[in-house]
Amino acid sequence: DREAHFQFDQGGGSATGAEYDPTTKQLHLLRNVKLDWRGKTDDAKPMHIEAGEALYLESESKVLLMQWSKLMRETLTMDAGPATVLLQNGAVQEVITETGRGVQDDPGRRLEFGADHLDIHFGQNMLVRDIKGQQNGKLVSTSKGMQTTVTADVLNLEFEPTGRQSTLTSAVATGKSVAQA
Repeated sequence: DREAHFQFDQGGGSATGAEYDPTTKQLHLLRNVKLDWRGKTDDAKPMHIEAGEALYLESESKVLLMQWSKLMRETLTMDAGPATVLLQNGAVQEVITETGRGVQDDPGRRLEFGADHLDIHFGQNMLVRDIKGQQNGKLVSTSKGMQTTVTADVLNLEFEPTGRQSTLTSAVATGKSVAQA
C-alpha cells in the first residue's frame, strides 16, 4: 500500500502499491501509476504515461492501463479511458485506447483529435506514425487564420517524422464525413 518506485531498461516509474508474480511475470500497479519511457537513443523525446491502475504483462510486452489513462510527449497530450500499450524491444510501439481525446500543440498549428476508439502507432524514437480513430472521430486543425474541422465514422491520420517531431501530412475521413473550414 506504500509508494513504490522502479526502474526498467528504458525508463522508470512509480505507483501506490505494487504486486509482482514471478510465475506469471506480471507486475500489478495498484494506484496512481506513473511511467516514463526515455527511448533507445538520445534523440528520442521521453514519453510520460499515467493511469489509475496498470498491469504489466512481461511475457507479452504489454501494459494494460485501467480505469483511465493519460499520455504526454512534448507537445502531444492525450486523455483516455482504459488503454493498452504494446512494446517492441522495450520501446512504445502502439497505444490502443477507448474514448481518447488528444492535442498536439506545435508552433503555428494546433491539432485536436478524438474518437471512441483510438489506435496510435509509433515509429523510431517513439515518433507518431499514424492515428486511426473509429466511431465519432473528430479532427480540428487550427493554424493562423484558418480552422478546419472534420468529423467521420473513421479517421486515418498520417504523420511524417521531421527531426524530433511528427507533423500531420494526411487526414482521410470515411463514413458520414463532414469537413468545415
